[in-house]
Amino acid sequence: MTDEFGRSYDREGAVERLVNLLHETGRGAEVDALVDAVEARDTEYERIRYAEEGRAPANTWPETVRREGPKVGRNELCPCGSGVKFKRGCGR
Repeated sequence: MTDEFGRSYDREGAVERLVNLLHETGRGAEVDALVDAVEARDTEYERIRYAEEGRAPANTWPETVRREGPKVGRNELCPCGSGVKFKRGCGR
């Protein structure tokens, strides 16, 4: 069974049980390596999945949009030169 992101519940359960078993046997270095490997696998899977869908992963911020020219007020004349107010022209 998988969730909407394609992750396997069985795999996650097995990893969780393995982590607990390694903790109980005092193998902390192996726990760290396993957790790092699982996180790297999940990150790579999300990167590939989002690249196929053409969108950014959820853990990234969208790029800030910077205005090239000065801000045009809605009641000022439209910068396209049509002679109408911005709110009636390109501001729609």
